[in-house]
Amino acid sequence: PGPGGPGASAHADPLQEAGLVEEADRTGLRVRQLTAREVTELFQVRLALEKEALVGILALDNAQELVDELEAALPDEPEGGFSVSDRLDADLAFHEKLCELGGNSMLLSMWCQLKDLIRVVVLSDAEGRNESLMKRAYHLPIIDGLRSGDPVLAKTAMRQHMDAASAR
Repeated sequence: PGPGGPGASAHADPLQEAGLVEEADRTGLRVRQLTAREVTELFQVRLALEKEALVGILALDNAQELVDELEAALPDEPEGGFSVSDRLDADLAFHEKLCELGGNSMLLSMWCQLKDLIRVVVLSDAEGRNESLMKRAYHLPIIDGLRSGDPVLAKTAMRQHMDAASAR
């Protein structure tokens, strides 16, 4: 089948259901562009989930071991750097690991449902503003907040991280 044939439509349905593509006038489908309000709301939901994961980690007896595991999930910058796509994969893997370590399977499932929309938002940043926010150093305040054992410090670090990430 050609670009507009049944094959393209069959593959698009899951993408449309996920909110990643939308109908385009006479051209088939295009990657959905979120509005500024939708980006804000996406990061608000993401922040709420990840702050809850932080609290979940800190409530566990082995919290510091989990923080060590989370820190190990931060990739070192290879010589020559990462591509934007590789950096985004590593960034999302870190945040997914955070949610996983929080121990709430429903929270993790909800976060995973947001992951592709987050990817669309970050990759649509034509000026590359978000690229520096995906580096190891930018995530260390989250680790430090967790190491403090203080949920308020950990949540503040996460809020600052997300505020910068959602600024457009």
